[in-house]
Amino acid sequence: MAKNEISKEPKHLRKIFIGGLDYQTTDESLKKYFEQWGNIVDAVVIKDPQTKRSRGFGFITFSHGRMVDDALAARPHRIDGRGVETKRAVPRTEIGRPEVNQMIGVSQDELDELKGYFSEFGGVADIFANRRLVDNHQGILGVVEFDDYETVNKVRLQGVFHTINGKRIDVKKAIGKNEMGGGK
Repeated sequence: MAKNEISKEPKHLRKIFIGGLDYQTTDESLKKYFEQWGNIVDAVVIKDPQTKRSRGFGFITFSHGRMVDDALAARPHRIDGRGVETKRAVPRTEIGRPEVNQMIGVSQDELDELKGYFSEFGGVADIFANRRLVDNHQGILGVVEFDDYETVNKVRLQGVFHTINGKRIDVKKAIGKNEMGGGK
């Protein structure tokens, strides 16, 4: 594939969000900074439609998804003298709390297979089985804890359902008890 050729990967797998931008950062300076990790298809600093002033965040779309991985692996980033937050741009339909855990309905003997599969997305900190009542069904959940919350987004952007050794697995973000809120 030629350097400037655009991958057939969906756009959302090639896009990152950049938050905390200096209000003087432009589309061009954003693009120039991220070009060190690959070919940029689009660079945009989001502006207020009324005032035309920067809203302090933007997006970069690379020509290949691996360039997103490379750029995120180089965190932390400083653009125009300011430290910024970078993460995968998650489509609005997938927006949820950034969590480091995934819940997968599996049996105990499949944990090694899960670890091998999910290690391809990023570092796995821990994996264990937990018997729980989920969606009114008793079962064992395989819980995969990643080293970095970005890995969770990477897994989810590949789809809700994953197939491991011919078995379809439903992947969901886990929410810790301390984040559930509610009563006592």
